[in-house]
Amino acid sequence: MRRGEATIGLRYNTDRSGDLTCELVLSEALQVVCAPDHPLAGKRVTRLAELSGERWIAFPATRGRREIAAAHVFALFLTQGLGEVEWTAVDSLTAQKRLVEAGFGVALLARSHMAEELRTASLATIVVGDLAADQDIVLVTRRGGFLSAAAERLLETIRRNYAGRDVPTTRDTGRRSPARKGIARRRLA
Repeated sequence: MRRGEATIGLRYNTDRSGDLTCELVLSEALQVVCAPDHPLAGKRVTRLAELSGERWIAFPATRGRREIAAAHVFALFLTQGLGEVEWTAVDSLTAQKRLVEAGFGVALLARSHMAEELRTASLATIVVGDLAADQDIVLVTRRGGFLSAAAERLLETIRRNYAGRDVPTTRDTGRRSPARKGIARRRLA
């Protein structure tokens, strides 16, 4: 993006760099995933506290990484006063999914990252009643960069089809994601 190789980008989370403009487009729901033979596979728990004894598989905190890092998982537990959790750092999404499938722990993943595994039932979800976690997807352009007429039309199409809509409920929880800064957010489910 910064080198001019792309005009428009979509990415997870806002970039704080002053040479980019980031606009919130939508949020993608995050879900707890487990092995299909996990005792809670396909079930609902009322509170996140019920998963505090699980080993979590998560990305290590690495500068510039966009995936959900262990710090994000820890923050969910800390904000609910549950303390820290056991975790294993795994720097590959594919490896994380294979470890979870094999029963080595649970993970917090975006639905789009596990769609195939859910379809084939090699992964299962655990619905958590008091967990409302999502990951922002933002539209990125170079600040002050040239946008052709075609690029402007694409931006408007993205905004029209995603940004500013009412937030649909997710199939699993029935809850709505909170809108930030007055922008209604659409969830990928």
